[in-house]
Amino acid sequence: MRKWFALTIYLALIVGGLWCSYEWLIEGGKGLALKIGAFPALFGLYMLWTDFISPDREPL
Repeated sequence: MRKWFALTIYLALIVGGLWCSYEWLIEGGKGLALKIGAFPALFGLYMLWTDFISPDREPL
C-alpha cells in the first residue's frame, strides 16, 4: 500500500512540474511558482528511479 501511495505522489510531482514548466515556457506564464516547475518534476523522476526502477533498489 505504501508503494502505491508513493507512486501516486511521484507521478503527481512529475505531472505538476511538467505542467508548470509548460505554462512558463510555452504559454508565457508569469510568476515564481511556474518558473520553478522543473524542480518537482525532476525530484519526482529521481524518487521514481530510486524506489521503483533502479536495479539497486530494495525488493518489494
